Amino acid sequence: MSLEESPAASLQSLPDVDDRSPSNGISVLVVGSGIGGLSAARELWRIGCDVRVFEKQPSEVLTGDSFTIGPSAIGSLRKFPRLDREVSLLGCDPVMRIHNLQGALVRGPLEMKDILSAEVRNSIKCKIFRYSRPRLYQAMLTHLRRVGVPVDHGMDVIDYFENESGKKAGVVLQDGAKLDADLVIAADGIHSQSWKTVLDRQVPARPSGDAAFRVAYPIEVVHDDAMIGAEYPLLDGGRPQTLAYFGPDVQVIVHRTVDEISWALLHEDDGRARESWDNHPPVDKALEWIKDYNELPKPCERSC
Repeated sequence: MSLEESPAASLQSLPDVDDRSPSNGISVLVVGSGIGGLSAARELWRIGCDVRVFEKQPSEVLTGDSFTIGPSAIGSLRKFPRLDREVSLLGCDPVMRIHNLQGALVRGPLEMKDILSAEVRNSIKCKIFRYSRPRLYQAMLTHLRRVGVPVDHGMDVIDYFENESGKKAGVVLQDGAKLDADLVIAADGIHSQSWKTVLDRQVPARPSGDAAFRVAYPIEVVHDDAMIGAEYPLLDGGRPQTLAYFGPDVQVIVHRTVDEISWALLHEDDGRARESWDNHPPVDKALEWIKDYNELPKPCERSC
């Protein structure tokens, strides 16, 4: 069911923006169409800028699992009523349970806020929601297209520059083309070539020493496997749940919602990981990391 067909709201009757400012004559080029880049483009368009987004991928990447977004970020959508409503329909509020690798419950059931420090928890007056990355991304991308902000794919930015007067900034594309604007936002990740312009040197990312397999499946996987369905059901009222299995070297997190099941397997980085939402290693590589943990619940292993 598409968002527009949802009985929960008449989305098409909601405005795309409240009180957009008149054009201010400022041109902006946003490099990178991830969640951060799209968010910057959306707000800059709202305050009257002429915005264009460049993305090096040849087409939109609708892969990935889910992540948590805090109240301050979600609050930025309030001036975009239709998108705000769409995103609210996408969010889920899971119950969390934490186990050891023997399957014994260590802590829980917990609300998402319960895993935060007391100071942070007390400052948050609303629930914290998880969102499907592909669905959230698609909603944000569709919104920009509706309001006329171009998101151009296949635009591989290899360098940034400022002109001698300092009044314009710009980018160099892989094919040698140069484009400038009053403002350039580098939202192209930790390997951005913008470091050389901002700090006069490239700043390498520091490895964390960890890597993770992250996978999301449609809910049909649960329907087709009774063991997985029994171990990871929806809770009363159809509420999603997140089950975590923590050990000293491996952590497995399984996330079950109404329409998908996802898992993440965190492990030491052995040099084989790739930073990509579109990398598809064989399942055997994931199972290597839990082959010595016979006590890991079998449904958890089967879901890998």
